[in-house]
Amino acid sequence: MTFLACKNNTNKSTTNNEIPNNIKDLRDSLLAHPLGESFKTKAPVLVKMLDSYAKTNPKDSLAPAYLFEASQYSRNLGDLKSALNNMEKIKQDYPDFKRLADVIFYEGFMVENDMKDIHKAKEIYEDFLRRFPNHPYASNIKMNIQNLGKTPEEILKSLKNKPQ
Repeated sequence: MTFLACKNNTNKSTTNNEIPNNIKDLRDSLLAHPLGESFKTKAPVLVKMLDSYAKTNPKDSLAPAYLFEASQYSRNLGDLKSALNNMEKIKQDYPDFKRLADVIFYEGFMVENDMKDIHKAKEIYEDFLRRFPNHPYASNIKMNIQNLGKTPEEILKSLKNKPQ
């Protein structure tokens, strides 16, 4: 039996099989009260659990999914650096991850909207189109690229002036 460095409240080592249950329990608690004050205290704990599991079990099929989930919670907590680091790790270490398109789209969205780095966002969006040219998000991403740096008013104006 393999043991992790994580400990539970009874100071027993937690096995690999118990970690996902602990993650599930904490995730369920957060989802039950997504806007509650406990989010600010429980979400960082969940991020650490997700990151720890992925780091300790890099070959586990859950590892990239947990890194992606950790990146989403990190963004919601305002920790863009951690969120983007996890997405880069997924892109580098898990190129066959079934949700890689979602990861790259979300990364571009964060860079565009949270970091306001339109040049980097364009690079990420173009990478998405190279990798997934026929993905359902492709048409939205092409539109995002065309509208990078525009205000909502400018986007509306261009849509109104576009021939039907």
